[in-house]
Amino acid sequence: MRKKNYIFIVSGKAYAPRSSHVASYKDKVKQIVCQHISSPLSGNIDLRLEYVFRESKNRLDQDNLSKTYCDALEGVAYTDDNQVHHSEVTLYNMNSSFKITGVPLTEEIIDCFNQEAFTIVRLKVI
Repeated sequence: MRKKNYIFIVSGKAYAPRSSHVASYKDKVKQIVCQHISSPLSGNIDLRLEYVFRESKNRLDQDNLSKTYCDALEGVAYTDDNQVHHSEVTLYNMNSSFKITGVPLTEEIIDCFNQEAFTIVRLKVI
């Protein structure tokens, strides 16, 4: 049986776990995920995050981005974040050269490049 891959785009600036804005950001993430996943996935999860930002200096580090997303996805993408057996976080500055692969070039992704930041979330049951 082929394992399903999920790719979500979350537009807008992401927030660290202690930010005053993180609760509303997590709600936004949950709403997007619920449009594509009807119930939490079972099994071990591979989580990959690609955060693309425009700021000259990004204040959000990989660890904090991972924590925000692991918390936001709990209960919607998977039952418990202990299911995440592999995670990877990559940060891209829009002012530098970079390449994103494996994401369909849709109007949604093109529009994201006009914003301050966005996150590509990739989930896979492993």
